[in-house]
Amino acid sequence: EVIERMTGVHAQDCLFLAIPLSLMRNMEYEQQISKKIEGKIVLLEVTRSNSEEQLAEITNDFAAEIHDFIDERLSVDPEGQKARFSLFGFDASIRPENVTLCVEDGTFSSAWEKYKTLNQIPEEPSKDSNLTYIYSGSELMENPELLSHLWRITKHGFGSVLGAYHPVCMDVDEAFFLEHIAHPNNHIAVRYLDGKPACYGTMTQDLVLSDWMSHDILENVSPKTKMLFSEVISGEERGAMLSPDVTKTLADVCAMMGIEFTVLFESTNLSERYVLPIVKRTFRESIAQITTDIVRLDTLQYKYLSK
Repeated sequence: EVIERMTGVHAQDCLFLAIPLSLMRNMEYEQQISKKIEGKIVLLEVTRSNSEEQLAEITNDFAAEIHDFIDERLSVDPEGQKARFSLFGFDASIRPENVTLCVEDGTFSSAWEKYKTLNQIPEEPSKDSNLTYIYSGSELMENPELLSHLWRITKHGFGSVLGAYHPVCMDVDEAFFLEHIAHPNNHIAVRYLDGKPACYGTMTQDLVLSDWMSHDILENVSPKTKMLFSEVISGEERGAMLSPDVTKTLADVCAMMGIEFTVLFESTNLSERYVLPIVKRTFRESIAQITTDIVRLDTLQYKYLSK
């Protein structure tokens, strides 16, 4: 349904194949691929390492055309309509005037405990709470009711919103959700609204958990401690206004660890329109400060080949 919406080609008339570009021009596979894609669509994942020249050669080899997957909702921005997934990064640290807030042991858990004390946050959210709480993945596993709320938010945010015009399915199943969110090295900030979870964001220092990222690129980003803000997801309309609170809480607690750190975050072509402004606003209002430019580190473009 999504592919048909983005390409105009009826799904029943197509066989969708995801093929690495390196195999497209391999003589051993080229003839087999050419036969398979007659009247079909081939999904291509194009990174910075794949040059325009390489794409042109594939077009000639298969007498086919390469197209972009288009999100028609973004018609005011022709480039922004094209499906892609980007990794951004920048360096940050606590503001000089706030260094007295740093914890001595430099750990996230200690920084969160001190943050709660300074901001008079109760140990548990009340039935009418409008505060943000941070949980470890292990703590979430001990709270099935909260996990259930976050799963519903995830289904809405990824499935109904971001995944509606994206060629790669974002409508994850519950097993995938639990595997990723409940890892003990994750820190999950949950913003409550009238006592119920309405928005959440995840931060991890364990980049091994993010196996979809290019670790070759990450190794060259910065020698500083890397912190991946991997998602900020809201439920219904009111929850969408709360994402800056979630991001700011995570940024404040990271800064209170007392170290210089590199923030990494991901975005699709749709979420990029609001994620970048949220990040900039968050750090303007945070005790943390951005110390370098926000840089697009890598981009994965989604295109398709059709004959």
